[in-house]
Amino acid sequence: QNQQAPQFVQPAPPPPQTCDFSMIEINEECPSAYGFDWQLFHEQLYQARSFVFSGEVRASQEAVHKLLEVVTRNFWFAFECPLAVASTYFALAQSFAFQGRLRRALAFIHMGFIFVRDKGFNECTPWPVQGWDMLLAGRNLVHWARQLDDESTLLQTPPQFRLPAQQNVAVVSICAYAEDEAVRVIGTENHEVYARIHGYDLFSITDKAQIAPNLA
Repeated sequence: QNQQAPQFVQPAPPPPQTCDFSMIEINEECPSAYGFDWQLFHEQLYQARSFVFSGEVRASQEAVHKLLEVVTRNFWFAFECPLAVASTYFALAQSFAFQGRLRRALAFIHMGFIFVRDKGFNECTPWPVQGWDMLLAGRNLVHWARQLDDESTLLQTPPQFRLPAQQNVAVVSICAYAEDEAVRVIGTENHEVYARIHGYDLFSITDKAQIAPNLA
């Protein structure tokens, strides 16, 4: 009697686990060493974003901006919960993009990238952003900005090109680090030398009080 050799069947891979971010405790994901309630911030962020659905776009933008001010007033504190801050920047970027203010949206995306760190690409998060959201938004906005910039840029300008002496050129530097911080000391010296060599004017901004607010 012929016996069939046993067949070894590979078990099917387990089905992918679905994300249930409702099981994630905000205050466990972002424990605060300063008594800040990230759970409450989470609720307030969703509420601020929800104003859009009732047509209150301006109110939504203002509410999200106020939340951003709270967590970035001391910038180091914002790293206590990176995804919370990244999602707040992302929410503002969306708001400006809907208004057609794409350069402002891109600026907020750039700031949000600061907080897309180790946990930035978490596929399961209760915060209203994921790493891919930031990447795609940044890629699309940069593509748009480059196309616009190319219209006013002489792309074939040779590296050795210099403007005639009668042309006025200025270097504007914004650096609000402490006076004794190396990045500010070295950066200032570098700008001063560069401007002096080429005969350019130099405007160094070292404090936010020197910049007039943009009320637009």
